[in-house]
Amino acid sequence: MSTVNEKLKVLQTQADLLGLTYHHRTGVDKLQAQIGAYLVENPAKAGLLLSEGSLETPAPVVEEIVKVEPNLDYIPLSAVEYKVKSQKLAGIQIGALRRIQYTNMNPNKKEWKGEVISVGSAKRGTFKKFIPFGGKPYHVPQIIYDVMKERQCSVFYTESDQLGGDIRKSHLINEYAIVDLPPLTAAELKDLATKQALASTGL
Repeated sequence: MSTVNEKLKVLQTQADLLGLTYHHRTGVDKLQAQIGAYLVENPAKAGLLLSEGSLETPAPVVEEIVKVEPNLDYIPLSAVEYKVKSQKLAGIQIGALRRIQYTNMNPNKKEWKGEVISVGSAKRGTFKKFIPFGGKPYHVPQIIYDVMKERQCSVFYTESDQLGGDIRKSHLINEYAIVDLPPLTAAELKDLATKQALASTGL
């Protein structure tokens, strides 16, 4: 098994090939995270980590940058395997549930009970979820949470001009007021599962 210094040298070489800048005292974990974040955003660049060689020879292995589970040591992967695994990990991350409490701030939707938010791409697939309004805590996938955080809407108001007339103006506000909540505890999850089971039986 590689030593820490050997792993660091591998990561430094990979960072250099990718054109990344890093401090000379950057450790294994931090440099690994930096390279991993870059490759998740630029999976096509994984090919740069392969050493030169003929097309007839098997593709050399590169050390895995993104760890799927904690406390795992480095696993040698080919560039193709790395790309598949990094895309799978990205899919897990964008589908992870966030527990939030939110309020609809869009005056044009004040009578709505909720709305369907759909987001996705050919690579990531589509995430579609009905978001109920009402202010109760709710779980949403990370990718939909990101959309909710970025959404804005126009609010119109009237101002008087110097001649005594009215001028209609507008400004942008966040469409949702979002409060991040801590994940449910094991006891809360068990209690929720019990309530859902009772509700499904009509008790």
